[in-house]
Amino acid sequence: MAIYNRLFIFSGCALVFCLSTIPALANEEIHDDDHAALIKHYEASADDAKMRLHENQSQLEKYESHPYYYGRQGQDFRSHMLANIHEYEKQLNDHLRNAELHKKILSEQHLTANESRISIENHARSVR
Repeated sequence: MAIYNRLFIFSGCALVFCLSTIPALANEEIHDDDHAALIKHYEASADDAKMRLHENQSQLEKYESHPYYYGRQGQDFRSHMLANIHEYEKQLNDHLRNAELHKKILSEQHLTANESRISIENHARSVR
């Protein structure tokens, strides 16, 4: 029985690792200069991480309210949920930080493009 429990926990950890690497693989399809698409990607990833975070928090709350339902496996379940919560909080913060970074880069690009356009217009007026 203990072997099955360890196998279950190991497979759950492997699933979390696989799920955390999927957004990195999907990111390869987006060009590095397409900041609008990167913003959308990171915001979608953040929403997904937030949803998973809330699911794990609700499962932990259910455990905390009735730990006697879980028997010996309860402590393993609790530590697993806490590890998942920690990982999803980290992912959420990373995705939000990356989205903000790309928003800043995009706004700087727009600002630079507008300054260039204004400079060209002023130069064209002075030539006339």
